[in-house]
Amino acid sequence: MVRAPSQTEITAALRQVELFAALDDGALAELAAVVRPREFQRGELLFVEGDIGDALLILVAGSVSVFRTSADGDRAALNVLEPPEVLGEIALLDGASRSASVEALETTTVLSLSRGEFFGLLRSHPGVLDPLMRQLGTMVRRLPEQAADHVFLDLAGRVAR
Repeated sequence: MVRAPSQTEITAALRQVELFAALDDGALAELAAVVRPREFQRGELLFVEGDIGDALLILVAGSVSVFRTSADGDRAALNVLEPPEVLGEIALLDGASRSASVEALETTTVLSLSRGEFFGLLRSHPGVLDPLMRQLGTMVRRLPEQAADHVFLDLAGRVAR
């Protein structure tokens, strides 16, 4: 078992995340006080496609695989993420279910920020909206590119991409 990160370590980790980088020291300390550190072992699921999107996860240590599962149980890997990435921002915003599953590829530590705390942060620190909108814009721009890859690239090309 790994020791829980200190408030100083949590604040330093939050400062590395683009979404929170513009926050002043006081706002980061407020945020550090409400996030919950969680640890996952290799192979453990952080969340599963279809789960309620009730928390934003900030990857602090380790790495995770984001994947979808077919009705037949086949997995399609979508991405591998490492710190300082953020997981679950879309479901957090709309309150809908998770669009993918996430599995720890090694011992992984995340900071969990509840939906209520996140919206409280947005109300008290609207500066978070700008990087959030940039991040969402990047995701939306990537969608047509991914769709085009599936149409125009053969399997080898898609894997290489």
